Amino acid sequence: MIGEALAWLATPCPFYVRRLGLLTESIAISARHRRCRAAWAPHLAATRQVILDAIARTPRRRTALVMGSGALLDVPLEELADAFERVLLVDLVHPWTARLKTRHLPQVMHVTDDVTGTLEAVARGELVRPRPFPLLADPEVDLAVSLNLLSQIPVVPVRRLDGRIDDARLAAAAQNLVKSHLADFDRSRAATLLVSDVERVVTDRNGQEIERASLIADLAEPRADREWWWDIAPAPEIDSNSSERRRVVARFVPGAFGGESL
Repeated sequence: MIGEALAWLATPCPFYVRRLGLLTESIAISARHRRCRAAWAPHLAATRQVILDAIARTPRRRTALVMGSGALLDVPLEELADAFERVLLVDLVHPWTARLKTRHLPQVMHVTDDVTGTLEAVARGELVRPRPFPLLADPEVDLAVSLNLLSQIPVVPVRRLDGRIDDARLAAAAQNLVKSHLADFDRSRAATLLVSDVERVVTDRNGQEIERASLIADLAEPRADREWWWDIAPAPEIDSNSSERRRVVARFVPGAFGGESL
């Protein structure tokens, strides 16, 4: 607990990010990974592998853009740095552990930004339309990765604005945020790799399903080349009588300069 409190004090990030609880969540994710390391290992390995495969299928290698880089648990950092002239790691929180991992890699840069451009307004209690993420339109970007980000995009706006705007408008806003990120991604001329958890399943201690829910605002799932399960919270992480799994999908789309499907 002391280490987590120190991380909260010492990690640089914008004030609105702290206000929305995103720094606290980032610290909690790293703490959960430490507790659930074995359960998370197959998911992290599968994610790293699809990124490695995407690198191999990207013929031009000037800039790689990784959105949702976080603590770099699922990012093959050294391989990206070896393959590309520049690597941009985009997140709202870059933990000190991530900053330390990149300190010897001058071509790797941490970019603190909100890919939807909405959260600063959300922190003020306002709902605004998402804007295209400028780096996705950068002609120097040859590979763009959205890394377990799609499911997270609507979470904070829904939580923050619940009770401030009517339910129907809030649900529509959540869907619009997800659709806008996908559309922004699809407009890019870069090769793109989408990795996202899309479905949550809760089971009891006997493995019987208790609950199943969409993680992408009840929208149709993106086409997937691969999928796997992430045991994100095995019992007793949240509850001694239940476990949570998430279904993850991955989709690679070649860019303007070719490449192959996963």
